[in-house]
Amino acid sequence: MEVFRNNHAQLHREQIILLGNLSCGLWAAIFFSFFACTQVLAAGQAGVQNAKEKAERLNLSEQKVWHALLHLENRQPQITDPRFLLTVNNFSPAKELEAFLEGIFSIGQPFACRFPARTLWVQSFIVIPQVDTTECPEIREFIEKAPFERLDYVYADESVIQPASILGHSFLRISGRNETGWVEHAVSFYTNAETYNLPKLVWETLISGKRGFFTLSPYREEMQKYSRVEQRNMWIFEVRTNPETRDLIRNHLFELKNSELTYFFHRYNCATLLQNILSLSSTLEPSNTWWSTPKQVAKDLSRHGGVLRTSVILTDPWIATQLARKTPDVDRLHERMSNGQLTFEEVRDFDETKVVLARAINRIHGDRNGVASTALKTNEEYLSLRSGELGDPALEVNELLNPLRSPGERLIRTGVSTLYGEQSVEIELTPVSHDIMQLRNSIGETEMKFMSPRVLVNAHGAITLQNFTFFSMKSYNVWNSITRPYSIQAEVRYGPALDVSSQDKGLVGSVQFGRMLQLGALQFYGLLGPGFQTANNNPIFGRGDVGVILPRESNKTKLSLSSLCCKSENRLVKIDHSIRINTDTHLVIAYARLRENTRVLDGYGISLMRSF
Repeated sequence: MEVFRNNHAQLHREQIILLGNLSCGLWAAIFFSFFACTQVLAAGQAGVQNAKEKAERLNLSEQKVWHALLHLENRQPQITDPRFLLTVNNFSPAKELEAFLEGIFSIGQPFACRFPARTLWVQSFIVIPQVDTTECPEIREFIEKAPFERLDYVYADESVIQPASILGHSFLRISGRNETGWVEHAVSFYTNAETYNLPKLVWETLISGKRGFFTLSPYREEMQKYSRVEQRNMWIFEVRTNPETRDLIRNHLFELKNSELTYFFHRYNCATLLQNILSLSSTLEPSNTWWSTPKQVAKDLSRHGGVLRTSVILTDPWIATQLARKTPDVDRLHERMSNGQLTFEEVRDFDETKVVLARAINRIHGDRNGVASTALKTNEEYLSLRSGELGDPALEVNELLNPLRSPGERLIRTGVSTLYGEQSVEIELTPVSHDIMQLRNSIGETEMKFMSPRVLVNAHGAITLQNFTFFSMKSYNVWNSITRPYSIQAEVRYGPALDVSSQDKGLVGSVQFGRMLQLGALQFYGLLGPGFQTANNNPIFGRGDVGVILPRESNKTKLSLSSLCCKSENRLVKIDHSIRINTDTHLVIAYARLRENTRVLDGYGISLMRSF
């Protein structure tokens, strides 16, 4: 019994010693773990601090690429989604860079996958340990499904039969080779404008902002939409890139894809967003203008040496309209093709131009009917065989149709005029526009003006607001039996009921539809429709416009008669003649005679119209 007690006591003492040793070891482990953590934390803090100091020395927050990655305009963000900006409530380019460095050093790879483009760019200046954006699952999937070896800026030109397209549209094409072959995708930014509530649409796209959609889709779908459905010529500009900038752009697409974007017609549209993306790949500057347009981005890209080559996809209506003028028996050809009477013996006599025209007519009928009939299939079979014998001809494209050669889309017009016997200096400024008196289109005649004031300054220095155009567009299209286009004009402005009128001014709105016919070099048009005005007691009126346009290589003449009817009658006869000095500059000479009930007023003017 004594022996047992002694052994038990000794065992108890050993247990106490063992527990003491374990306790000491545990505390030692906690101490050393804490020490290691504090060392790692201190090292991380030192790394962040060193990175911030280097970024400041290199002035990274003021680099063009950093501003493009953040989509800044005049140093202010155009995207305010907290998922895109870390310092949205207290933003500056420097603070955003500091917040990014803190996140990347503390979180690491998950943070890099959230901001892969910023990570890739900052890594080219600052060492960021254990971060690799190619390990991000979504980017690996993107590389596999949408390889990126070539970048194109695609400009879908304005369509003379689509008034809403009058500024054009643009998107990017990214293409490359994967295991399935060469694949192409379109990167687009747009908003949903399909609504009959026009006041709401104007308010959202100009004032409050409208939800924007940033999409990646098969390129063929976009090409079919703009070329076949909306009938727009598509200009393709291959962008000068290298593998590093393509990787940067690819990663940036992910940052945009996961962000909420707000669309503004004038401040943040397809052109604004794409210009910021393209400025990652060239000397092109990020968007810093209050209104970017698709055509202006193409011009800026070319001017900065960012375009390698240019190509164009012409629409069938454009081809048919152009070539029908050179084909005397086009109506007979059209009729025989429509009725299934075309024979291979006839087709064997077609030259290259007639084959191209006939194939365009055939496709137009197929698009219009939604399905190719047996006759259309037979036509295509004959024409395809003949085309194989002749080869495809190179179609002539008017140089003025090339977006890179067209006039600028901002317009200032200054001159002197005599109105109601009083001489005045006339000044008109249009921030986004083109004027129908500019020489720019070989198919139809178009005009658009937006937020455009026109003032008169008399000999005594008195300034009068003659007109303020909120929105005005004209689209005159030469009628033919193949495409059957209509013409339209519409306006909303403050001023007299007619463009040149008496002192009665107010809000004016009107819309007219009609046709334009071509006889030789002359283009005759006629339009009719309703309108409203607030300046007098007759708010509703009917308006009719008839005229003739004579466009030539270096000048254009337009004779027009505009008439208001119902309860009061106003008629305005105008003759405008423009002389092209260069692509962006025109001299315009004008005469107007206005009849207001029993009063007749004459006006004369000469002005210089300059696009920029």
